[in-house]
Amino acid sequence: MDILTTSINMHKDTRSSVRRAARTLKMSQRDIVVLLLKRIMQDIMTMQGEFTTVRYQPDDKAGDWHCFCIQYYPEEYEFFNDLRRLCKYTISYLVAIAVIKYMAELLGDRESVIINYLNYTQYAVGTPSMKGILCWHFYWGNPRLPEKINTDARILRKTHHPNHLHRYLERLC
Repeated sequence: MDILTTSINMHKDTRSSVRRAARTLKMSQRDIVVLLLKRIMQDIMTMQGEFTTVRYQPDDKAGDWHCFCIQYYPEEYEFFNDLRRLCKYTISYLVAIAVIKYMAELLGDRESVIINYLNYTQYAVGTPSMKGILCWHFYWGNPRLPEKINTDARILRKTHHPNHLHRYLERLC
């Protein structure tokens, strides 16, 4: 499986929290970052950016930043990029918010939630064309059956879905 490598800027405090959690949970720092990003996904409805520019972390005059190299699996990368696009926050900022909001929960749920907090199932991106206009559809969860199915629609990418969703999306497109 391909791995994508990129970097995010972490403030020293965020980085310190991630390192401590990785030691405590005996996991890689990469896995801690991914688990935090998975948890912040549940806030998508309250964090949507609508018509605005991307928001960055507040500046630190002391320059206490760390360039953190992270490797994503392709499905993680696509999912988190869509999260960034919808929320209009940088991934770095989303990680910083997740550390503040969810680190205590992550450390408290050592056994039950660590393994698979959220899989990337039931996620797909499609582009139907309606009257010559290309529309982008991001399916997070099990999409409801629309009133009209556009026969020109097609799925561009999707993650590994349970069979029922797989069949549904293929029929839809």
